[in-house]
Amino acid sequence: MPLKITRRAPGWEGNIIGGSTITLRIPIGLTTHQVYTEYAFVDADSNPVALADAVDEIRVVLNGQPVWNILASELDTKNQYEGRAAAAGILTLDFDRYNMRSRPAEEFTSIGTGAQGDPTPITTFVVEMTLKAGVQNGQLTSYLRQSESRPLGLFKKLRRYPYQFSAAGTFDVADLPKGDLINAVYFFESANDIDRVVLERDNFIMFDRTKELNSRIQSDGVRTPQENLFVYDTAEDGNGTDQLVTAGVNDLRFRLTVDGAMTCTALVEYIGALER
Repeated sequence: MPLKITRRAPGWEGNIIGGSTITLRIPIGLTTHQVYTEYAFVDADSNPVALADAVDEIRVVLNGQPVWNILASELDTKNQYEGRAAAAGILTLDFDRYNMRSRPAEEFTSIGTGAQGDPTPITTFVVEMTLKAGVQNGQLTSYLRQSESRPLGLFKKLRRYPYQFSAAGTFDVADLPKGDLINAVYFFESANDIDRVVLERDNFIMFDRTKELNSRIQSDGVRTPQENLFVYDTAEDGNGTDQLVTAGVNDLRFRLTVDGAMTCTALVEYIGALER
């Protein structure tokens, strides 16, 4: 396995002020595993602004295709679920799969660029952040953790799908796009609780857990369950060889039992190739 290096990224482009979108252009040539961003935001009175109050959406765009779409608050919670510390001035964008039991399982989703003969060569690699209204100024410095060039291959895609549940009951989430592998689905609760999740694939039950059971299994594995979050996670025990196959599936549905009204955002972590 190649030795990893850490080096400072180019500067962020754009004005650090509420309502703007700032851009980090990652150089092409090496394989990127993580982007670490040291951040400090302030309001009009020069008071510090927390990450969740400063940054709205974070997007990763490869060759002009958006492949990540996640809120900063969701990314921080996701990182903590996977076993990282809270952001606290440094935000991690991880293109590997953190906390796997083997290095190949962890690193095969890294973003390879620059390898000759790559059938889907990366020509542009961009991270975008949309800033919230309360931000008046700030500083951002990013660092890239990288290794030698390799082809892109399969990588993680993060997609958000919001659902409205009007009252307590059982609701189906049956319209998630199929085709790529599913590594995990993060169900973020705006209020109340998801008590139980059942996953059916072509009428066969693949998963049936209460929140309590799910949290126990995941905390016995390599995860740290978080408040207001229910995660279906194929790699919860650190064994990274299994993902949920969706190609060729006619019906894929998550049946959620909730104890009250909520907006539930399904953040789906797919693993797949770059579309041509």
